[in-house]
Amino acid sequence: LEAGDLRAAEDAAAVEPWPGGAAQAKLEIINAHLAQHDVPAARRLLDPALAALFASPLSNFEPSNFVELSCDYAAAYATSGDLAASRRALEVTASVAAKIADAREKRYAQRSLAQAFVKLAKAYTKAGQFAEARRASGEVFKRAAEARDGEERATLLRLLRELDPQVGIADELAAAVAGLPAGYDKQSIAEAIVRWYAAERRDAAALAMAQTIHDLSSRKYLLSNLIWERTKVGDFAGALALAPDRDVGGRLYAEIASRLLAGDRIAEAAALEPKFGGPSEETDSYYADLAFRHARNNDTAAALKMAFQIRAIPRRIGALVSLATQIDALAGRAASRPIIAQALASLAQITDLMDRARACNMVSAQLGYGSTLADEQPVAAMQPGGESIAVACATEA
Repeated sequence: LEAGDLRAAEDAAAVEPWPGGAAQAKLEIINAHLAQHDVPAARRLLDPALAALFASPLSNFEPSNFVELSCDYAAAYATSGDLAASRRALEVTASVAAKIADAREKRYAQRSLAQAFVKLAKAYTKAGQFAEARRASGEVFKRAAEARDGEERATLLRLLRELDPQVGIADELAAAVAGLPAGYDKQSIAEAIVRWYAAERRDAAALAMAQTIHDLSSRKYLLSNLIWERTKVGDFAGALALAPDRDVGGRLYAEIASRLLAGDRIAEAAALEPKFGGPSEETDSYYADLAFRHARNNDTAAALKMAFQIRAIPRRIGALVSLATQIDALAGRAASRPIIAQALASLAQITDLMDRARACNMVSAQLGYGSTLADEQPVAAMQPGGESIAVACATEA
């Protein structure tokens, strides 16, 4: 094989005495032919090689290894384009796996089969045969139902999350996930179902399933991504349909409002403000964006009003400094200096010393000598009581 001499490799495999070794060697040759897109050569070997494997006594193998190898042969059939033969190979393999007595070996065998049926379902999906894909996924549900405990059942069902929503198993998987033990597998399955429901525009079902994801950061991340996919194509009605989550909905509404604002849909964005709920990073981002918009329009009073809606003090200070820079360019130093004073006054509201130091570093970098809004003379900037915010920050530190 390493030399690329597949005929010599076939001759070597033919004299391998151990059935498992012979089956593995022939499979490698078959896959080498498939890698070269020589399907006829691969099919010349596939049928007799798999027949020989199935004819071998199971005692010649670790049972789970036999099942895994048989599943690999089924995958080779799928690669060759014969999905029906792939399914037949898996059905024969499943009948062998059903006879395994050892619990540990049987568990590994069932996992291999479940993985193989998921791969087959993907192949059917790629071919547009969704009914066959559902039929293949049903074999995974069957093995999950036979699992000895909830954790193993969750491990098997989690494999189905890789499937395309068009396979149409969302409701069946949703019914199965309810009885699973809490943990990573259950959450990852729930996340897949939410995505599937959203893809089908079954938004109420998507939100109901999202409620079962108890980790709020994961739930927020998932819904934010789905909302982003809709807003980037201008589907704000669809985005709003995914926002009314009882725990993270306010943050989602704020994200949507920010995107409406970016599209100059100011009135629609403002209409969402009552739904923001309590303060959050997302609401602060929205009010910062709105403040900058007012500053660009030279409406200083409105810009300041929005800046003071920002609840995180360091973020508010950053916004005030940025506003001062914008207003300085538009209206001059006399208009920007009062905003700098308000930024400085806000420093006193930061009680944590490290947070205050970080805020000071941030404003010093923007307002220290040499920056746009620094005092014109370095001597003045170094004078105690001077107007340089850098000096004030040094005093704070």
